[in-house]
Amino acid sequence: MKIRDIRLIPLSGSTSEGGWDAEIASDDNLHTLVEVITDEGVVGLGSVYTSLKLVDGAVHLLRPHLIGESAIEPARLSEKLHQSTFWQGRGGAVTHAISGIDIALWDI
Repeated sequence: MKIRDIRLIPLSGSTSEGGWDAEIASDDNLHTLVEVITDEGVVGLGSVYTSLKLVDGAVHLLRPHLIGESAIEPARLSEKLHQSTFWQGRGGAVTHAISGIDIALWDI
């Protein structure tokens, strides 16, 4: 089962009163779902507490390292992603995106 694509779904919308800090609007996109899609039609779902724009930029860097890889080796792929982005900086949006992909791979 090989990885065919990564799809991102932004989440936004209102929350209960007091659910956000004053500087964050209730319709801001602060959370993104990550789908790992396989060539067999199996889809794994992960999530990232980061905006779509940041996750999308990170996935743009990560996608070439994932397409065609085995979807049933999440530990190996997560390590590959961390190693291949070492010079991009540790932490932040890149690490968040890797985490969302990792969750989606384990979901498969």
